[in-house]
Amino acid sequence: MFTLKKTATGNPRIFGRENVNTGNFRNVTIKEVDPNSSWTAGGDWEIEYGKAVISSGFGDLESNVTLNSGSTYQIEFTILSVTGKLSVHLGDSFKKVDFVTTGVNKTIQQATSKLTFVANNTSAEITLITVKELSYGV
Repeated sequence: MFTLKKTATGNPRIFGRENVNTGNFRNVTIKEVDPNSSWTAGGDWEIEYGKAVISSGFGDLESNVTLNSGSTYQIEFTILSVTGKLSVHLGDSFKKVDFVTTGVNKTIQQATSKLTFVANNTSAEITLITVKELSYGV
């Protein structure tokens, strides 16, 4: 189950199981990672029981939610477990931020593409991912 909070207007459209409007979203809250949501689990990632899991593997977990290129976003997520390094970026892999500890984590980045979690020989479990567009630049 996930919740989208919108601040845009437009024509109604089906997005997963939710009924939302097309347009630019200022706040998107994803309460749990769900197999029927807008995530692409590449490489060794799996989506199960409300979390994304990778076990000693490689690959990208990518959100299919469109972000506004050039806009600044705050990404918040909970790492339930991690061995190795989990990287997060919004399209520009040269501006990725690495995380190595459990708990609630935050990063602020300017978007060039989609939200991506990158695992490189990493074991990790993540959940409660929130993406919020900010009204100021980086």
